[in-house]
Amino acid sequence: MARKRRRQAPASSERTFAVVRHLACEQAPYFATALLAVTAVESPGLRTFAIDRWSRVYYDPELFSARGAGPTHRRWTHQQAATALVHEVWHWLRGHHERLAPLIAASDYPSLAQYLLNVCADCEINDDFGPAVWPEDPRPCLPGNYGWPAHLMAEQYWQRIQDTVKIVEIDADRVRVPPSDRIEGLPDTIFVLKQKRGGTEVEELNKELGREHGSGVHGETRDHELPGPGEKGFDPQESPVAIGAAEREQIAEAVARNIIESEEAAQGSVPAGLVRWAKAKLTPPQVPWEKELGSQLRNAITMARGCVDYSYRRPNSRYTGSIIMPGMERPMPSASVVIDTSASMQEEDLRAALSETEGILRACGQLRVPVYCCDAAAAPRQYVGRALDIKLVGGGGTNMGAGIEAALEDGNRVVIVLTDMGTDWPDSIPRGIQLVVGAVGAEEGLDRLKLMAPPYARRVVGIRTGASRSQ
Repeated sequence: MARKRRRQAPASSERTFAVVRHLACEQAPYFATALLAVTAVESPGLRTFAIDRWSRVYYDPELFSARGAGPTHRRWTHQQAATALVHEVWHWLRGHHERLAPLIAASDYPSLAQYLLNVCADCEINDDFGPAVWPEDPRPCLPGNYGWPAHLMAEQYWQRIQDTVKIVEIDADRVRVPPSDRIEGLPDTIFVLKQKRGGTEVEELNKELGREHGSGVHGETRDHELPGPGEKGFDPQESPVAIGAAEREQIAEAVARNIIESEEAAQGSVPAGLVRWAKAKLTPPQVPWEKELGSQLRNAITMARGCVDYSYRRPNSRYTGSIIMPGMERPMPSASVVIDTSASMQEEDLRAALSETEGILRACGQLRVPVYCCDAAAAPRQYVGRALDIKLVGGGGTNMGAGIEAALEDGNRVVIVLTDMGTDWPDSIPRGIQLVVGAVGAEEGLDRLKLMAPPYARRVVGIRTGASRSQ
């Protein structure tokens, strides 16, 4: 279906949105940098607010009319709209569109996955705010509504859906889904049409749920969205401002600093969940990886000496003429990272692991480092140049041996495993492999966690989080 180009908001709508933006800045002043960066685009018929992956917020002006946006969508107050605006911008700021897109691509029912992942992303955001920040309708999705623990990431909530919700294909004239976007819990079974497995069931979902999700949540372009950079129809001079990933990351760091400053100025004025997010965002790596990995990389290089072989990929330059002679090659060591993404890894653990991965990337000096997310099995390798690009996949059981095996199969000789240590280890690893274990956990339990590393680990380091856990 061709996307319809929406006109930018006229003056009257701009004034209304300006009031909403101002109220949002009053509601969350530490968030003003992000709120002032987004662009408003009027989208009649949308019946809600939605954000695309380029930071543009689409809204239905009928939400502010006397009759609202339809019989089932009553009028929003400006305060309600401000709350919705803050919520939508958080989706974009946390990079949900980059993080969740691979999960949708891997699903047999991508449109259904979009809806369910929106629930997961909403829980990640709303749980950090706490109920006091949502005094009015619209009511938020909260983990407790679905029987989920608090303070997990969207990817972890998604795994819980995979474990508990059964999807059944049927021959019928409609898709049965939860009847409202304010459900208390998820159904045990969701029925989808066989002939609509390819993705068009989103029309039925949106019709029943009465909501639309922007690409800022799941990365999938919606019909109401304008083209972005690199897309057909995008005009740098005429199209609304589009903010990319690099600038978004700068804005996120600015917001994190504002949150910390606000908390220090007035204790208790900022929800605890946002303080945790900000500290994780700004916390530098705890481990001096340049020092820790220096010896490991040097050892791996030493072990590689003499491991040479003939190869025609680089012909011998000493021979010229009609005969091509092979040259000699020596495998160069490379560092790789295995991140524990099992269900036992709490939000603080994962954020600490990503922070340390950023330090590892700088220390290795490689343009890109292979990263393997691993729970009971290793996810496909990701080559990344910064931790922001890592797509967290997992949420099941724990077996770091699978991640180590995947790294070794790809020829990596230095393997760094970041885990909460709730895993079994292989009995042994091949000679010459340098294994570094980063034990992630609360400070009071780090010494005990480090003792759980395998004896063949070359180095075991502790990575402290602020979370206490029962052992």
